[in-house]
Amino acid sequence: MQFQEDLYFPHPLIQDLTWEFLYHAVEPVLSRWPFSMLREKALQVAIEHVHYEDENSRYLCIGCVEKVLCLIASWVEDPNSEAYKRHLARLPDYFWIAEDGLKLQSFGSQMWDAAFAIQAILSTNLSEEYGPTLCKAHNFIKASQVRENPSGNFTAMYRHISKGAWTFSTQDHGWQVSDCTAEGLKEIRALFKLKTIMVEVAAECFDKSKFLRGTGVWIKLPVLSTDVIINTAQPCTVFSYFQLPHFLTVPQLQLILMYN
Repeated sequence: MQFQEDLYFPHPLIQDLTWEFLYHAVEPVLSRWPFSMLREKALQVAIEHVHYEDENSRYLCIGCVEKVLCLIASWVEDPNSEAYKRHLARLPDYFWIAEDGLKLQSFGSQMWDAAFAIQAILSTNLSEEYGPTLCKAHNFIKASQVRENPSGNFTAMYRHISKGAWTFSTQDHGWQVSDCTAEGLKEIRALFKLKTIMVEVAAECFDKSKFLRGTGVWIKLPVLSTDVIINTAQPCTVFSYFQLPHFLTVPQLQLILMYN
């Protein structure tokens, strides 16, 4: 069931027919032996990935859609489990009270917003007046840097190195983003150059090895952002409309120019 207000892009007839066929014809077959054994194995692998994502994002998950899916999966597995309780504890991170009621938003864009706020202040040439603010912003950028890679054999879980990178939001999130890492490196480098006393003190406290580690992660991140074929074929068709493949984004190009 889907409300018309949520249907941003109407489904092609062939897509609806395919889904109906899979549900009414394939689903009953997979629930019977011997296919049920394959289904059980697939569910086991899926829940392992759910728990891995939960633990490495401190139960925030990569975004609001996955958060709800992982929450439901944990509840189905065991409604009294510690994992489900931890999921519930982090739901408020997604809540947003609007003028028309409670909404579920994306986790947040704290790092992204802070980076642009710093750029705006620096562009005014009023760094002396904004010294305390820039000092706090610098401390936030430092605190937001990811401190560790995903646990265990993260390559087997289709994850990439993240230690030293920046996320879209906070350190808890754990998912490195190339643009946000570029912004984090840009702001750290820009604040290093300031003559404001408070910011200079804060900058000196930043371990340069962490800056180099962030640079190393950024260089190793894949340059191609998305796969057009996959995004076009997936049920969440919205991605095929607003995500386009590109090799370097504006923040990445700006960082390269800063190094030059």
